[in-house]
Amino acid sequence: MKIAIVDDSYHIRKNLIRFITEIKGAEIVGEASDTASALKLIEDKKPDIVVLDIELENSSGFDVLTKIKSVHKTTPIVMMFTNLSSISYKEKALKEKADYFFDKTNDFEDMIITIDSLTKAKRPGHRQ
Repeated sequence: MKIAIVDDSYHIRKNLIRFITEIKGAEIVGEASDTASALKLIEDKKPDIVVLDIELENSSGFDVLTKIKSVHKTTPIVMMFTNLSSISYKEKALKEKADYFFDKTNDFEDMIITIDSLTKAKRPGHRQ
């Protein structure tokens, strides 16, 4: 399962990589901190899952989400936010077709569990 990490925080990206690489069958194919790098990464590596922050260096993760879903409609997008507990962010993420939505501060473990579940679903011989 190829996974791309898109977050403006170097430390968050490294933490995500550390946890996700412990998931059997998960492979980090790249990381990005801004829109242009994210879109290039996704086009070049064609990940199975994209972990995407709402706030990026030069734009909103919603811009990336919209562009990804317009081309790669079935790629699961795991949206993340930090201390943006407003229900409007979640509603917008779901409206823009994010598949999952987590608060990095409070839901980090749930996010890793979800990524693990998605990876398990793609493993040969795994039954859901």
